[in-house]
Amino acid sequence: MLQNGKSRSHLTFDDGPDTRSGSANGTERILHALENNPTGHALNAVFFIQSHAKNDQNNYFRGMHSEGKRLVKKMTDAGHIVGVHTGMDGQNAHAEENDHPHRYDAEELMNDLNRAKDFILRFAKQAARYVRPPYGNMDDEGNVQRTYDEAALYRIMWDVDSKDARTNSTKETIKTALTERIEELMERGDTKLVILFHDTHPVTNKAGNLGEFITTITDAIEDKGHTPTWDLSTERIRTILDEYGENAR
Repeated sequence: MLQNGKSRSHLTFDDGPDTRSGSANGTERILHALENNPTGHALNAVFFIQSHAKNDQNNYFRGMHSEGKRLVKKMTDAGHIVGVHTGMDGQNAHAEENDHPHRYDAEELMNDLNRAKDFILRFAKQAARYVRPPYGNMDDEGNVQRTYDEAALYRIMWDVDSKDARTNSTKETIKTALTERIEELMERGDTKLVILFHDTHPVTNKAGNLGEFITTITDAIEDKGHTPTWDLSTERIRTILDEYGENAR
């Protein structure tokens, strides 16, 4: 095990933005928690969004909702990075039958990616550079990766899954998942951590919980003899993600 090394942690959030109004909005609570957290510094994160997802009533309920447009702009204003998760315009955009390999087979994946990129450029005022496939699903033939390359998007997976999206997850199960995985990686000397959360998940976005999870991450790193560090600069995070994406090709 490496001793006294630095470990860099990067928080990422999938599936949003939440578009409920007022204090019920989970993405809004996550943004507040990132600005006010136990490190004493505002933390920048990466949000992989669903730009055109529709609910069962066939209404936009993620990015294209008026709240979604407001929140992605707020992400940019706070120094966060906005990436592509889904760009399918329709219901069940995040269902496994509509994952990126299936959308490639339907000859729709490039359209989806461009639709999401256009949304991010228009409303978040960023040029999207990163994509995360739903469920991490890829195809054995490499067609999805080639499509990402053609769309000039780096694929960003994760090193640490908080497992917050699992059925019946609780604050304690999330803390356990974080601790066990981080300790495993630290033992191997893997000190660059991309950590997966979901800003729409009620346990993750409950007031106070993200701060506790950040403390859990810090403690797990320190317990293995490393110094936890967080890249506070958006450009520094982009540099790390670009390297991560190059290695994923």
